Amino acid sequence: IIVQAYASLGGQDSGKKTWNALGGKLLERKEVKGIAEKYDRTEAQVLLRWATQQGFGVIPKSSKVENMMLNLEATVDEKWEYVSAEDSQEKKIGLDEK
Repeated sequence: IIVQAYASLGGQDSGKKTWNALGGKLLERKEVKGIAEKYDRTEAQVLLRWATQQGFGVIPKSSKVENMMLNLEATVDEKWEYVSAEDSQEKKIGLDEK
């Protein structure tokens, strides 16, 4: 059984407006931005890479070909660095808390 990360980039909340209670939009969190800057990747790539490293299946939504290619690179490119536990600071980011 593979667990699917539904709305992997946080889009599921768009109608509920509960981002603030959860620490803000995933793509705008300072912790995610810092990791993206360190690895010279996009925030979306960091979130997708983290999820795939945890063994989750991801299906990111995008209508732009460029973003589709970046998303694919983050999930399947073997040359792409892994986001280490120290970098991801799961507890600080809150990815494992909810």
